[in-house]
Amino acid sequence: MSDTTPDGTPTNDEAMSPDEQLTDDEIELVAEVAAEAELEAAIEDEIAEEILEETFGPASERAPLIAWKDPRLSLVLPFWRTVTPIATTIVVVRDPVEVAASLGMRKYHVGSSQAASLWLRYLYAAIADDPGHLLVNHSDIFEDLPGTIGRLAAHLGLPAPDAAVEAAVRAHLDGGLRHHDAATASADLANPLLDLASAI
Repeated sequence: MSDTTPDGTPTNDEAMSPDEQLTDDEIELVAEVAAEAELEAAIEDEIAEEILEETFGPASERAPLIAWKDPRLSLVLPFWRTVTPIATTIVVVRDPVEVAASLGMRKYHVGSSQAASLWLRYLYAAIADDPGHLLVNHSDIFEDLPGTIGRLAAHLGLPAPDAAVEAAVRAHLDGGLRHHDAATASADLANPLLDLASAI
């Protein structure tokens, strides 16, 4: 009579013919491989927690809702999803002409063609890696703050912002830090790649 497991699955003796059954050495090897896999998984979990703690602080002190801004997330979101659950993303899109002007002022000067290429690469990666993202125009933060924070709250499942919330958000905005405006950008930035990005 053949043995079965509690769920009715045939045991090794029934599932394999005598020639196919595992030897003791093979069984030991399978067990070692399984143990190593469990150890690797534990190490990965430990590394993930170290990354989270370094980024957001100890688990016991983290807020229930965490948001962080980093343009590199446009490219590495798939990695971060292996580290921690990410409910959603918000993609803030700045006019590519303003991005090109900003990058052109950095100490590691980036030309307008390369800036446009980077803008396209980051944008397409960000929206492709999270189809449920919310797209926000950077200019709307300054030109339509009530409507913008209302959209953000709705997307995150938060209560509709009242006047006090709007005032608190507005207090954090500093229009003086907005150094570049597409409307007054230099004509030297013009190039086909930038035109393509601007048409998106």
